[in-house]
Amino acid sequence: MRRIAFTFFAAYCFFFVQTPCQSVSAPATVLWQRTYYAQDFIVQSAFKLKNGGYLAGGINKMGHIQRIHISESGEITVLKEITPPPTCKPSKLFFLDETTCVLIGTHDSATLALYILHSEAALVDSPLLLSTPHISKCRINTAIRTRNGDFILGGVKEGNMALIRATPDGKILWSLWTPKTLKEEVFSVYETTDGDILCAGAYTDYILRDRLIYILKFNPAGKLLWFKQLGQSNQENIGYSMIENINNAPVVASKSGDQISIIQLDESRNIQWKKIFDYT
Repeated sequence: MRRIAFTFFAAYCFFFVQTPCQSVSAPATVLWQRTYYAQDFIVQSAFKLKNGGYLAGGINKMGHIQRIHISESGEITVLKEITPPPTCKPSKLFFLDETTCVLIGTHDSATLALYILHSEAALVDSPLLLSTPHISKCRINTAIRTRNGDFILGGVKEGNMALIRATPDGKILWSLWTPKTLKEEVFSVYETTDGDILCAGAYTDYILRDRLIYILKFNPAGKLLWFKQLGQSNQENIGYSMIENINNAPVVASKSGDQISIIQLDESRNIQWKKIFDYT
């Protein structure tokens, strides 16, 4: 039996809960923590509902979509499982809005595919197939849909950072890979108010043997605007989620050793404030 813990800090947990309008302008406070016990089920995404509460979900050991409703007070209700089509082998689930999810997986055991899931009707659209050879080798950790309908996918390819932008019909607009001399991985992508892309992840320094929080910003065409490394030496540091707050400041939820950290950067990309939560 694997223990799955939901820990919400104000409007976010180990990953930031997706909401129509993010608002993080002061250090976070723990409102409540809930633990849900499930058999081989890992929560991969969560979304704040307009009428209150949260929707969380992921893929269970049967390859089915498992969803859970969490009330504002933390009460948990298990929703009906959704079985994907036989040709879909999903590995990740991400909420796009209250009723729509995107499934990342393989189609016919080969091609990387995006499936759009209409959760209320339990319907899965025909897949968007990303069939170029270098794309199929990626492990996708996160996915968002931009305001113009494009998909941004982030993850890792053969130990190096992967970032992909695709149109609503699956056409690859651009894809980025870090050199093989580096070891980077993207765990979160976020579209800013000006259309740029914020990424959070991890960077391994082979000389210092440290794994650092990695924050990057790209323009809509995929050009790197800036990057920032954070974290303490001699321990694992990973940026798991990235947003921009109401003042357009980058905010990252990260893990450093045995602690969860919420970090906000200022206009010069220096740490404006940092809140640490010990979850041991």
